Amino acid sequence: MFKRILFIGLISSSFLLCPEVSKAQNSPRSSQPGVRVSQRISESKRQLIEEFLELTGGERTFRQVSEAMLSQMEQQFGAMLSSDLAGAEQLSPQERQRIVANLSQEMNRITQKYNRLFLERVDYQQIVEEVYYPLYDKYFTEEDLRVLIDFYKSPTGQKTIEVMPQLLQESIQRTTQVIGPTITGIMQEIIAEELERFNR
Repeated sequence: MFKRILFIGLISSSFLLCPEVSKAQNSPRSSQPGVRVSQRISESKRQLIEEFLELTGGERTFRQVSEAMLSQMEQQFGAMLSSDLAGAEQLSPQERQRIVANLSQEMNRITQKYNRLFLERVDYQQIVEEVYYPLYDKYFTEEDLRVLIDFYKSPTGQKTIEVMPQLLQESIQRTTQVIGPTITGIMQEIIAEELERFNR
C-alpha cells in the first residue's frame, strides 16, 4: 500500500510541477515556420529586455523558483503521508515514524535527482527566447522597460532584487502552511477514491 501512496504522490506532484505541459506542446510558437517569436522583436527592445533580465537575475531566479517548488512538493508529500499513517492502527508510533522517515527520504532523493536533471537539461536560453522575450514584448513598451531598468538600478530596486528570492521562498512556505491542510485533504480524498477503484 505504501508503494502505491508513494507512486500516487509522485504522479500527483508531477502535475503540480508541470500543469501546462500538454497545453504548451499544442501551442504554436510562431506564426512563421522556422522563425522564433523573439526574432520579430526590434533589436533595441531585445537589448532592453536582456538588460532587464540580467539586472534582475533571471536565470538565478528561475533556478531558485524550481528549487522552491520542489521543496513545497516534499512538504505536501510529508504532510499527506503522516496524515495517512495516523489512521493505521496496526502500526505502532515508532513504526509509523520509521515509515514516514524512510518514504520521506526516498521522496527527497527522487526530487533532488529530478531537480539536478531538470537544471542540466532545461535550456534557459531557450526559455528566454521563447517565453521571456515574447511576453515582455507583449506587455511592456520600450519606455516601460527603461523605467523598470532605472528602478532596479536604484538602491530600492537593488534591495528588491536582493530580497525577492527569499521573499518568494518564504511566501511559498507560508502559503503551504496556510493551505496545506486543504491540499492534504483533497489529495487524501482522491487517493482513497483511486485506491478503492484500483482494488475493485
